[in-house]
Amino acid sequence: MAKEKERISNEQKVMEMRFASEIEKRDATILELEGSVLDLRQMIVNKDKVIEEQEEQIERYRTSFRQLMKLGFVVTGNKIKKAGVPLKRLIKNSPSSDNDDDDNEGTMATLTLLKEESNPKA
Repeated sequence: MAKEKERISNEQKVMEMRFASEIEKRDATILELEGSVLDLRQMIVNKDKVIEEQEEQIERYRTSFRQLMKLGFVVTGNKIKKAGVPLKRLIKNSPSSDNDDDDNEGTMATLTLLKEESNPKA
């Protein structure tokens, strides 16, 4: 009977050691996974910051592009106005259709003058 008790006691110790080592392995795995989760959370926070910064930069580009378009419209409008002034003068000063032959030379001179005004040489 003493041998039986000793054998059972030894088996119990072996089982306890085996379960203790399994628990240690699981604890180590849990700690490793918790560390991975923390690393992943930090990576997510960093990626969110990068995304936010890029969205802000895109919005700045959009705003800048809108401003550039507005300025382009202003410049184009100014150029159209400058080009329109000589044309207005030409229309106002255009000769009547009765004296076409006499006034052709005057019209050509006016057109040449308008050309020179709209394209000044440096």
